[in-house]
Amino acid sequence: MAMTKCKECGVQISTTAESCPHCGAKQKKKSSGCALIFLAILLTILFVAMCAPSADRSRSSTSATAPQSAAPPQPKDPAVELAEQEQALEQIEERLKTNADRLKRYYASPDQLRQATTDIVRLALIKASYGDSAEQEKKQLGQKASRLLPQVEQQSRELYASSLSEIFIKSGMDVEVSATGREKKRLRISYALMSQPLIYKFQNEIKIQSQAAPLGFTQIVYTNGFESSMGKTWTVEL
Repeated sequence: MAMTKCKECGVQISTTAESCPHCGAKQKKKSSGCALIFLAILLTILFVAMCAPSADRSRSSTSATAPQSAAPPQPKDPAVELAEQEQALEQIEERLKTNADRLKRYYASPDQLRQATTDIVRLALIKASYGDSAEQEKKQLGQKASRLLPQVEQQSRELYASSLSEIFIKSGMDVEVSATGREKKRLRISYALMSQPLIYKFQNEIKIQSQAAPLGFTQIVYTNGFESSMGKTWTVEL
């Protein structure tokens, strides 16, 4: 059985005791540490889910460059490839609408965020491949990808903020997270008990900024949410 000292009389008592059997003083139990550990684990899971497409692409690239005994794949028919890219853009456009509707009612899922990061890569490739094409059909495809890219990037930040909100709730912390600003590049984290020690943990132990920066966030704003003289805000530039 783990023992600790009573905060009032100094007698050794069990860590599970609600009050001291010697002097009767109530004992305070620390729970924030466990909540932060749980939060860190959930954030790690979210970060892994978000980065999964990049890892898959890296493995695919490695395997593609490895020596192969099989015959090299035949080049795809340009017309077929163009049709596939057009279909991909239609699917991305549909996901934009579906995600926007879901965000109004539910928390975003790691799968949605992972798909959004995959879509960003796909759009960037289409934009680079067809944006400057002399062929009208390909050029229009590149222009459409160019138009959709900032929309998906912005929505990925909203999806991340929504996912982070759910993680805080699951860890027992009543924290409100939102992506704000014209392009949703400011990550606002509002918590009534926000303090400098807690921000230090977020920044140096949980490392929220390592997830926020790759998504295009330029600031993290920590606030206790009060509009009165009690209100405090801390801003971290990324």
